[in-house]
Amino acid sequence: TIGIGTNSPLHRLDIRGSASTAYDATSDDGQSNHNGTVQIFNTDTTDESFAALTFKNRNSGSGISRIASISKGSGTTDLAFVTENSNTKAEKVRITSEGYVGIGTSTPNEKLVVSGDASVTGALQITSNTSAPSAGAFLFRPASNELGIGTNSNERIRINSSGFVGIGTTSPDTYLEVSKENFDAEILVSAYHNTEATAPIVRFRKADNSEASPAAVDDNAVLSVVDFLGHDGTNFERGAKIEARVDGTPANQGASCALLMSMETSSFVDSSTNSISTTVNG
Repeated sequence: TIGIGTNSPLHRLDIRGSASTAYDATSDDGQSNHNGTVQIFNTDTTDESFAALTFKNRNSGSGISRIASISKGSGTTDLAFVTENSNTKAEKVRITSEGYVGIGTSTPNEKLVVSGDASVTGALQITSNTSAPSAGAFLFRPASNELGIGTNSNERIRINSSGFVGIGTTSPDTYLEVSKENFDAEILVSAYHNTEATAPIVRFRKADNSEASPAAVDDNAVLSVVDFLGHDGTNFERGAKIEARVDGTPANQGASCALLMSMETSSFVDSSTNSISTTVNG
């Protein structure tokens, strides 16, 4: 055993020192004269030359790991971490001179770039606001307590602080709003199956009480409404409505329903109030 700074080494190489100097990341010489510092110095000035610390395991079937400081120019270095897997040695992590970290890549261009699959145990938090980045697919925080989802450098979906979801809009007015400028805002539901009973389905459902403990709806309860609105220059006004109501007392086999279709008198629709009502019996 060899002891440096001690006459009673406990390991093959035991280096000891005592110094109260505070750590300074900006020190030009890396605080190399500090009693707790070990320096590996390659004096060559060629770019891509390196100084490294190598670890080797097993006398038979040995594998290595390395930490290498790579010269990237005058006063500029990267730090690389290498491991070996099934006799294949490869760099796994790179910290560039700019402070970018690459996992699975040696050329990261952001604070953290992961090349390959990744998972997070626990929450992934975005703690500052930013604009949509120039990227193929991304998540970002466009405003406090909001989440943006984008593709091709453009935001496509917004979830605001109220939990409202906007597709094609950054300011949804309700739980789900689909918006498109200068084109049809179309929602398509498709089904493909060689069975006559298979069909595209849109369902609306309602119950009394709570989601955890639903209860029967009452007679005349409104089950669903489809509104047709148009802007009159000031507000969105109702032009027509389709409304489904319970018609009678619901039983185990289902609820009788009345369907009301109406056109409203408003500045948007120039007509008298008209309605058509039909029950389960027609």
